[in-house]
Amino acid sequence: MLVFLLLIAPVLLSMVAIQVFSYRAAFGLLRFEKGSWLTALEVALVALIVSLGSEVALHVCRQAGVDVPNGAYILVPLAVLAFIAIYIRWRLATEARWAIAAMLIGISIGVIPALSTAYLLRAVWVNAYMTSSSSMAPTLYPRRYELTCENGSQIAVAERNANIFLDSGTEVTLRCPCDETKVVLQPGRVDLPTISADRFVAEKIGLSQRRWDMVVYRNPDEPEVEYVSRLIGMPGEKISLRAGDVWLDDQMLVKPRAMEDELWFPVYLVDRDLPEEEFDSWLHTTASGGSVWGQRAWTISEDDAGLEMRGPVCDRWSYMPIARDANHADGEKPTQAVADMRIDFTMSDIGEKPLEVAVDYYARSIIWRFAKEKKIEVAIGAADDDEPVAKESEGPVVQPGDRIRLVMRDGTLSVWQNGTTVLELPAIAAPPVDWDSAAVDRQLTWKGNAGWRIADIQLYRDIYYLSGDELANRFRVRRTFQGSWDLGVDELVILGDNSGGSLDSRTYEKRLKTSDVVGRVVARYWPPSRWRIFP
Repeated sequence: MLVFLLLIAPVLLSMVAIQVFSYRAAFGLLRFEKGSWLTALEVALVALIVSLGSEVALHVCRQAGVDVPNGAYILVPLAVLAFIAIYIRWRLATEARWAIAAMLIGISIGVIPALSTAYLLRAVWVNAYMTSSSSMAPTLYPRRYELTCENGSQIAVAERNANIFLDSGTEVTLRCPCDETKVVLQPGRVDLPTISADRFVAEKIGLSQRRWDMVVYRNPDEPEVEYVSRLIGMPGEKISLRAGDVWLDDQMLVKPRAMEDELWFPVYLVDRDLPEEEFDSWLHTTASGGSVWGQRAWTISEDDAGLEMRGPVCDRWSYMPIARDANHADGEKPTQAVADMRIDFTMSDIGEKPLEVAVDYYARSIIWRFAKEKKIEVAIGAADDDEPVAKESEGPVVQPGDRIRLVMRDGTLSVWQNGTTVLELPAIAAPPVDWDSAAVDRQLTWKGNAGWRIADIQLYRDIYYLSGDELANRFRVRRTFQGSWDLGVDELVILGDNSGGSLDSRTYEKRLKTSDVVGRVVARYWPPSRWRIFP
């Protein structure tokens, strides 16, 4: 937050200072006796507030789906100028023509330094961007069409992606994955609500290259175009992708703690109770809804002793899908099971007998165990070359109301209890060479007993970086990516968060150079609901 304020505050202050100087100079030229620096500051602030307010109002109208006529984009600025002139006339008690003259002189004097300041800031310090593609979804969204399914769930598709087909005269079929709602877009006018793109700020001064940062760069194949992606590989390194993770030489890279919330993608968000007639179940939460796509995610066993996921956690409906019919001959988007996941839930009531959460993690059995008046325990099943492992958390005894987070990521297990890490240990050094993600059937099972009540289950998956073989059947065939990169002294690897739909180092014919990086993303400032400072 402090970094962002340090970047933005000088920009805003310089804009105000230029406006104040401009209006004070105008008052002096017109010999307005009441035209003090304080009055100039007041007029400048009013002018900025009204100007920004009108822009925000137009943007909110577009966001809400209001059909704003083209004439509004001309009339609104004229109305703003008229308001400023009226304000000057009222503040200085002048005639209308002198108020208009003061306004025009102030604007004229301020234009050149304002434009020069803005250009200088954009060129060497900080710049604002609008997301144009879905490569970084869901971290950064482009402008997109929104489809509402029959059950109320929503899916979005990048406007640019759909228009690639529409502009070529090909119809595009959009299907909502939750209930197979189908919408066919015909070439020409698209009659669907649109959502504006995310806007973000990137800093340029003192740019340091840090792994996992989002960076703005010049496309090595098209240097005149700038894109945004995540910096993964550094100069002189050997980078490869295996089982969805990034490897440096022969070591799996562990994402930093700062990425904890940034690269977790929601799979199922269960936040409401079961119907009243099912309250006798040990699971005091819904088992039939709440997923991102509205799919039925869980199955309760007949004896109410267990809860299973209906299938593996996968990247099938990641983000910004284009029509399956348009991209895949078989009409289906291929999927990859994602082993790394995070489970959040609230412990409502505690029973006499233990509650277990069993996870199949890269073919190793992980058992999270909760018992009355005991701390959280984890047991890691034995592999071919390893002994079984068991460990107790360092946190307090589990109590009703505790918010628990179970994390399996980058070969490491951890437990959070009420926002504090209470257990962390390695689970695997590397995925087994014979591990087949396509063969994963049941990945997550809850084994409960009477008396236990669990609420607000949230399930997230980690980002899954598709390798060359896994990309072969996807929309874009990566011709140059052979599975790994041996980077030169000035070469980098960048990857998009929307791995199955990203143009990045797996796509480009040329290698990205350090000199191609022009900025580091520090904040997402629009829309306000998605405001975020990036570490």
